[in-house]
Amino acid sequence: MGKTYDPTVVAVILGASAMTSWNEVEVAMNEEGWFFNSGTTGEDTRSKNANKLGTIMLRMPQSSDDNDVLSAAYAIGSTINITIKDNNSRDLYIMPAGTIKKMPDVTYGKESGEVEWPIEGKWGLYFKGGNI
Repeated sequence: MGKTYDPTVVAVILGASAMTSWNEVEVAMNEEGWFFNSGTTGEDTRSKNANKLGTIMLRMPQSSDDNDVLSAAYAIGSTINITIKDNNSRDLYIMPAGTIKKMPDVTYGKESGEVEWPIEGKWGLYFKGGNI
């Protein structure tokens, strides 16, 4: 039997608030972890990149009450601890002091839309594990 993915057991927690109505969350490192260089004599060098900055893109329904929490954090200019835990797997991402980079763009039309919250900060833990 194959493994199962259930989005309802993925936790997205900002500070003390569990986000309950997100559409999609995307996590990324801002740069590659290693650089490689080959000299004119063929000598190769591998350099570790110390940059731990990353980005979280949180996509929310336009109608979500969780937008209030994000708007308030942006308005006061605070940093927020963000934890993303996929309970289908051993994935765990922790950004201890994320900053909401900008308020989302909003479109009004005949159907409710989606808003994007870009959050940036230094990763405390970035772990992509296998499914349970």
